[in-house]
Amino acid sequence: MNPGHAGARPVAVLSYYNVNEACSGGTRRVSELLNAIGPDRAWLLQPRPVHPAFRTDGFRPDFGARRVGINWGMFNFFWPPTARRVRRWIAERKPACLVLDSIWAWAPFARRGAPCPMILDAQNVDAAAIEERFGPAHPFSLLVARCEARTVRAAALVLACSEVDRDGLVARYGLDPAQLRVVPNGAEYPKENELGFRRLDEDLEAKLGTAKVLLFVGGKLDYQPNAEGLAFIRDRLLPELERRQPGGYRVLVVGAPVPKETMPANILCLGRLPSLAPVLRRADICLAPIFSGSGTRLKILDYLAWGKPVVATPKGAEGIACRDGDHLALASAADFAQAVERLAQDPESAVRLGRNGRDLIRARYAWPAIRDHWRAELAPWLG
Repeated sequence: MNPGHAGARPVAVLSYYNVNEACSGGTRRVSELLNAIGPDRAWLLQPRPVHPAFRTDGFRPDFGARRVGINWGMFNFFWPPTARRVRRWIAERKPACLVLDSIWAWAPFARRGAPCPMILDAQNVDAAAIEERFGPAHPFSLLVARCEARTVRAAALVLACSEVDRDGLVARYGLDPAQLRVVPNGAEYPKENELGFRRLDEDLEAKLGTAKVLLFVGGKLDYQPNAEGLAFIRDRLLPELERRQPGGYRVLVVGAPVPKETMPANILCLGRLPSLAPVLRRADICLAPIFSGSGTRLKILDYLAWGKPVVATPKGAEGIACRDGDHLALASAADFAQAVERLAQDPESAVRLGRNGRDLIRARYAWPAIRDHWRAELAPWLG
């Protein structure tokens, strides 16, 4: 049966959050997964509103509106009316398979199992990330580990976003390695004529002056690894750079929610932007001071795709096939300021890193090739 055939069974994609706006790495990955399956086969189940480009069954309520400590939206599928609605939808439409965007989408099937094959697109090793935050003995850490164990063991196929995550899932849950595949995160690859320095609006340029412009893309700034990264920039990196070169640096921060606390004058929070292109063109050096979490960071892939020199922690670059001194600069917290200053004072090295990083994206991490990879892994259910 051809994927576009009128009688082809749909592929149900379950997301506990609304993916209409690509405001975070997770939503971008799910959006690209939907594009890989195609609007003729994909049917999205997510919190309302419905998706503008894909058939959608939307549900209420969305507990993600409650932001206290964690994203409570992860419990959306635990809500009995929503779980019943999902099971009824599947019984009526008989999809070829279920593709889950996280372990939290398995909740409607936890007791009885799914009536069709289930594929988990694992954006993280969730238990590892939560244990970093709360400790392994915390009740929430134990809950996540139980949920992840049940989900990955029930899956016909688990798609990890890096070899690091794949190996971590195998070791943690004793999985058969043949049950897992790697489909990496990706980035848009701008054309050469889209690159190059361009000024921002006059008011913003007046604040930047002649300083070197550093860029930190946080996406969800209330997500712990991003919040830690911004705090590091504010409390450690910029004070050290200011000591070394007074007035020499400004940081553009992209993401939401904008922090409520007052930021130093050399940190400019821009909120959520419709496109990263203007700030990527303007940035001299891009930052990824990430110290916790799991998965791979799309911010680094975006930076590299635009040919920007990048300074990242080893944790931030984890799972990406990049080499220190070749594609980017890796630095610990103690050495981060020195790495930034070294690139700021050596434009030839900065250009070389940017060029090599861009080549890496074209070779391994451009979204069109990754969509092909998804289609290859889902071929048994796409027809």
